[in-house]
Order: sequence, then structure tokens, then C-alpha cells
Amino acid sequence: MNKLAYTIIALFTLCITSCSDEKNIFDSSSANRMNAMLQQCKEILTGSENGWIFEYYPEDNKYGGFRFYMVFSKQGEVSITAESPILESPGDQATSMYQIKGDMGPILSFDTYNHILHQFSDPNPDGLGYEGDYEFIILNVAKDKIELKGKKNGTKMQMIPLPNDMTWESYSSKLDKMIEAFPGFTMRLNVNGTTIEMEESEEIGRYQTFNLPEGVSSSAEGMAYIYTTDGIKFKEPITIAGKTIQNFTASEDKTHLTCTDEGADNVQITQMPLGEAFVTKKGNWFFDTKQMGPRFTTMWNTAAENMKKDLYGQGPEELQQASLQSPYQVFTIYSYSINDRKLYSANFYMDFVPIKDADQVKIIFAGGGDDFARYFYMEYFKMILGYMSDDEPYNMTYNNLKSPSEITFRRNDNPDVVWFKTIRYIK
Repeated sequence: MNKLAYTIIALFTLCITSCSDEKNIFDSSSANRMNAMLQQCKEILTGSENGWIFEYYPEDNKYGGFRFYMVFSKQGEVSITAESPILESPGDQATSMYQIKGDMGPILSFDTYNHILHQFSDPNPDGLGYEGDYEFIILNVAKDKIELKGKKNGTKMQMIPLPNDMTWESYSSKLDKMIEAFPGFTMRLNVNGTTIEMEESEEIGRYQTFNLPEGVSSSAEGMAYIYTTDGIKFKEPITIAGKTIQNFTASEDKTHLTCTDEGADNVQITQMPLGEAFVTKKGNWFFDTKQMGPRFTTMWNTAAENMKKDLYGQGPEELQQASLQSPYQVFTIYSYSINDRKLYSANFYMDFVPIKDADQVKIIFAGGGDDFARYFYMEYFKMILGYMSDDEPYNMTYNNLKSPSEITFRRNDNPDVVWFKTIRYIK
């Protein structure tokens, strides 16, 4: 009996030892494979003589893409710059540290702060910011392309080598020309003669939502895009009105973009005049009460004083703000009731009339409004409504067509005088 017990114990010990040895051998092999993979990634990353273009998307269901230029050293440093719109100043660049490490496969991590890259991953007061990544799972690596996926949000991206016959300065200059020529705010899509209006993301732009006409279908509600040196590129192919589209090249005169994908003939992106863009695109444009023309300021102050004095007997109120809302074509006022301690709004009906092929619009009071406007506020604002409404169109100047936030209105017959200025409300 003792011999049998001894034999069982010996066999059990041998099995445990064998299993343990096998596990150690497997772990060693796995670690070696990972180390070899990490070494290969670093060699390719640091071996590009002219650096890499990183096509970066913070969150591809909300925001579009931006191009970074990165040069990696074998000592773990990375020098980063980017296209002009996201730099603090022309020529801005920053050097920080990077790692290639094992985790969920090989990881490229920018784990020391770099203000150019990390502006997209920094949280803002709501805790989210632009929701971008600074750590990336390396999916595939080759000398001509590195495919990545954001570790946090899963967005797929890629890095491509900067061509050896170009400098970053020349590459960036070509990007700037495309960005300037084709602002997202004025883009519209034409497929086989059908016009499809597009709404640009209100925050950092480069994401278009498609407003489909009746009977037109699309494989997605919207799509992120990125500028290229000769046009734009949607992040993924999208099928819309029966055409699968992704890549667009600018015409020589930079008046339109033509789709270059196979089978996508007769597909273009064109630009609408600013007057038409103001009427067509969604926007709640608040009056900047500190930058009104002198006559508008006088009428605004008069309306505010009369409301506070309760001139027409519906209770004293404080005039808070006013806005022009597109495409709803209303002039909206916002007030605070001193007695009720409530906020109120009222909508006056307007006609926004774009001037064909011009950056101009007429703003005309159409008469009437909702019940609040007609019964409580008409007497206070009829002078302002009459002042805004005229046969003479307004010249419109936008502060930034990539993602506009301000419009200055000047009368066509007196272009040196600012009539009023509006500021776009961003949700």
C-alpha cells in the first residue's frame, strides 16, 4: 500500500512538473514573438527617411480627420507638427516621447504630453473633449503603410510615409490651398444631377451629414472626411444615390471637386455662395450687442428700456438676447420676466432671400409671428424689424469658413458701416 501511494505521488509530481515546463516554454515563445514584433514596428517607424503622415480621426462618428507630420527617433523621441488650422502658430512643432509596447498586441503610445497631438484627447469641462486617442493598437505594419486602431474608441486610422521628393512645408502648403478653396460650410454634393445638401459639424468640422431628398438613399447618415493635397477623401466609402464614393480631386480652377472612384461618374462636390449657405445651413446666429451699428444700438437699447418700464402693460421684462435662425427664417427674442421669474422667447417670421451667385442676403420681415411675438412683443420690436427689412441686401463676411462662428452684416449701399454682427451658438 505504501509503495502504491508513493508511485501515485511520484506520477502526480511528474505531471505537474511537465505541465509547468510546457507553460514556461509557451510563455517564452509568446514573449519572443511579441518582442520581435515590437522590434519590427520600431524599425519600420524609425526607418522612414522622410517621416510619416498620420491621418488622425478623434472620433469618426462626430469629427473629421486631420494630418499630423511625425518623425520618430530610435531613442524614443517623436517630433510632431500638423496642418495649419490646428497649430497654435505657423510652424509650430513639439517634441515628446513615444513607446512601442506590448499590451493588446503591439501598441504605439504617445505617453508624454505633446500639445499638438493631445489637444484632441484632453478633456474639457464636460469631461470628454474631442474624445481622441493617444494610444494606438498596431494592426498591420509595412514600409508603405501602418494601420492603427485607437485603443480607447476603436477608430481605425493609418500612417503613410511622406514622399521622399517632398518636404513637409511643400506638402502642408498644398493642404492649405485645398482647405482654403473648399470650406466645409459651403459644400454641397451633386450625384447624377441630384443635389444633396450637406451639414458640416458645428464644432471642429470635417464631418458632413447628408440631407437626402425624397427617394434618395444612403448607406450612412453622414461621413467624416480629410483634406488631401489634391482634394478631399471620405474616411470610408459610402454608397449614396446608387454611387459608391470616397475620393475627390479638385478642378484646376478649384471651383469643384470630382469623384475619382471607379463607377462614380457624374459625382461632384460644389460650393454654394455665402448668402445661400446662410439661408440653407442650420444655425442660430445671436446678435453681438457689443458690436452693433449706432442706429441698431439705439433701437436695441430703446426696446430694452421700454420692456423694463413695462411700457405696454404685460409686466416688466429684461431683454436678454435676439437671434436669426436658419433655415427656419425667424427673428427670435429672449427675455426674462421680472414678475414671473421665467425666461420667454418669441419668434417673428422673416424671409431670408439669398442673392444669386453672391455673398449677400436680404432680410425681410414677413409679417406676424407666433402668439407671443404678435400679442406681447410686436410693439417693442417693430422699429428693429423695419430697420432690418429693406430692399437693399446685406454683404456678409464670415470670420472662418472652415467652421464659421461669426458673421458681419454690412449694407450693400453703405459697405463701410457695420449694421450688425452675429455669433453662432454651438451646442
